[in-house]
Amino acid sequence: MLLLGVYRDATRRKEAERKLARSEKNFRELFDKSVQGMFQVSANGKLINANPALLRLLGYSSLDELRQVDIAHDIYINPRDRERLMDLLLTHGFCRDVELQLKRKDGTRITVLEHSRVIKDDNDNPVLFEGILEDITDRKEQDRKLRESVDALRVSEESLAESNARKDKLLAALSHDIRSPLGSILGFCDLLIQEGEKLCKDEQQQFLGFIRDAAQSQLKLINELLEKPMQKSAAQESNDSVTDLAEMGSRTFELLKSVAKQKHVELLMNIPTHTVISANRQLVLQVMNNLVSNALKFTPGGGSVALSLAGETEKDVTVAVSDTGIGMSSEDTARLFAGKEIQSRTGLSGEKGSGVGLRLCADIMNEVGGEISVTSEVGRGTTFFLQFSKLPESGQANVIVADDDAGVRALHTKYIARAFPGARILQAEDGQKALELMFRHKPKIVFSDYAMPKMNGLALIEAARRHEEIQNIPIVIATGHDSWATLDALESAGAHEVVAKPVSPMKFETILRSMLSQEKEKN
Repeated sequence: MLLLGVYRDATRRKEAERKLARSEKNFRELFDKSVQGMFQVSANGKLINANPALLRLLGYSSLDELRQVDIAHDIYINPRDRERLMDLLLTHGFCRDVELQLKRKDGTRITVLEHSRVIKDDNDNPVLFEGILEDITDRKEQDRKLRESVDALRVSEESLAESNARKDKLLAALSHDIRSPLGSILGFCDLLIQEGEKLCKDEQQQFLGFIRDAAQSQLKLINELLEKPMQKSAAQESNDSVTDLAEMGSRTFELLKSVAKQKHVELLMNIPTHTVISANRQLVLQVMNNLVSNALKFTPGGGSVALSLAGETEKDVTVAVSDTGIGMSSEDTARLFAGKEIQSRTGLSGEKGSGVGLRLCADIMNEVGGEISVTSEVGRGTTFFLQFSKLPESGQANVIVADDDAGVRALHTKYIARAFPGARILQAEDGQKALELMFRHKPKIVFSDYAMPKMNGLALIEAARRHEEIQNIPIVIATGHDSWATLDALESAGAHEVVAKPVSPMKFETILRSMLSQEKEKN
């Protein structure tokens, strides 16, 4: 019996199989232990495999659970992003650093970078897609906070520059505001010293009364100036003050009545009480003091200086500061507020002028959103017209900005003020304060952060909707990635809009213009 056999050397094959097994084991260990989320998806969009890191990233407990999910609608915030990504992969065969917005199982938004490629068969047909998802949510949040901090720093620098400019103006104006009443005090003192023996007791008492009144008025003015926080934003000061023009006129006359008495000039007041405007009280008083003081300088004895209501519309109030003094030529009035040229004249009694008063008035009127103009005729007196924005009858603020971060409040306020210079903006450091301001001012819109102490953005909306008088005020909520899980709750509660931080200046302008447009259509 003959036996035939064939022997084949299987050493190489066995070694190749061992290497393949080791390679598969290494790949599996790398796949399972990777800190980055890794996946494989079939050509028809079904999940084939996902490592534990991807399950943790998306918030699912098992691969089977994740396979039950509709990737396009349950994972992607915008399903169109998946379509665009697939087009990119099929066109180029791979992608790197593609930023995507995804949803975890609990609805929380995350930001990832995808790096993936297409696996094709011998006929160049796509078989599957595999890749890595890199979670950059924390990095994006840090970038956002950094940008907000930089923006807030820039706003602080601008506010500091504005504050320094106002301080310089104030220091320049102090001599102008204080000089006339102090001159009056010194004048009466000289009279008492030089003619005291000739004056009767009543005249002496009258002069001493003038001196006391002028000194008390000046002390009151200085105390108010010192108590005003110099660092406060001028825009905010002028926007959150309610000023009665009749009250400011009366205070101006009180400060300068001793000067008028000494010069034998009559002071006339014809501004109705409760004529209120939206401007800072101290700045309005500053303008009136300057103009009345100037009028007294150039009005001879027997004349008069008057404060009167010159005009009123639904939006504006115009006050006239007029005198029966020596007047000015048309050439002089044309130069009063032109450029940086200093206009200074010596008063009828030799009063010195610093030349900054009228230019300061123009600067202040511009700062509070008003206008100043003048008419005059030589020998027939001068009239200055001050036009202010009237406070709405309801006393309402246009916009409320609520955020527990002072820097963000300042930044958002700046954005809104730049887009709408006429807007009155109030600030709140938490939801409870914002709610109080809504009841008090009935704003046209509220921009609120979501995460705030005492009352967050959601609670603010819910509280506002329970009260008929404020329930229709639009509330826009700004929120970070960590709060997007509440998106549905915010919209269900009645949020006018929910926007992601950081909010750009363009976004503020777009929302406000849309809201104003809708308001016009209703009217």
